[in-house]
Amino acid sequence: MKKNILYLMCGLLSFTMLFTACSKDEDPIIPEFPSEVLSQTIASEGTQTIAIAPNVKWSLELSNKTDFYIQDGEAKVYTMQGQPGEYTITVCAEAIEDFDADHTCDVVMTMGTEQKTIA
Repeated sequence: MKKNILYLMCGLLSFTMLFTACSKDEDPIIPEFPSEVLSQTIASEGTQTIAIAPNVKWSLELSNKTDFYIQDGEAKVYTMQGQPGEYTITVCAEAIEDFDADHTCDVVMTMGTEQKTIA
């Protein structure tokens, strides 16, 4: 009797394993970067907004952290990250007193393993 129960259990386990299939791996999501914003001029203590709608987890970083920052509520930040969705990013310029130097800044967006300059 014990042998019959053992065979029955092994048969049920084999039957279950036979009809249990692995699901097909999903295709990876390809990051959709916003179209590159051409060079914008921001006056001293001015702002510029950038609309983004990333489809995967993202992060932004400024190349010039001395003269520019991202306004995040009341905070001044130099990097920002978030989940998929629609966002409006505000890039601000500090008070610039040295007008002889070139004060430029790139906004670099990273999604997954890809990076792109968006502004």
